[in-house]
Amino acid sequence: MFWKAILNAVVERLRRRECMSEPRPNTMPKQAVDWRLFLGRWYEQARFEHAFEKGLEGCYAEYESDPRGGLSVTNVGYDSRGNRHVARGKAIEDTGVPGGLRVSFVPMYRCFFAPYRVLMTDGETALISGEGKCYLWLLTREQVVPTSVLRPLMREAARRGFDLKRLHITRQPWG
Repeated sequence: MFWKAILNAVVERLRRRECMSEPRPNTMPKQAVDWRLFLGRWYEQARFEHAFEKGLEGCYAEYESDPRGGLSVTNVGYDSRGNRHVARGKAIEDTGVPGGLRVSFVPMYRCFFAPYRVLMTDGETALISGEGKCYLWLLTREQVVPTSVLRPLMREAARRGFDLKRLHITRQPWG
């Protein structure tokens, strides 16, 4: 078990290096985010596929205010057999980046936080990325939305240099 954890950490480190390679998209948020408006459920409409969400559909995230500070994050998705997968994490504001969060889903090691950027939000839709080119999510408050709602998010992602051919459209609702 220990060696598997070490191997996973090494693989993730190499992947992160790839994510940070050139050309890098512009992941600087447009503005600061009022995190109180971000609370509640957000449905994933599209994402760049990655190991920790691979094969999952019907994905959504719940953000709640944590009494100890920051936000509690619960991510949910369903595999092809209908099994529910849940990841619980902690998010804290990245005070050095307006619209930035540092998020950890590793409960024993809350010193390992990954940077997330809210690139664009109007309270009903949101474009979220990681620090590099490997992570991108299109989120909405409504579970099912017309493509026209996603177009502004997709235009913004393309304008920032993300390769939209990599987008996986998430099936909502699941089932």
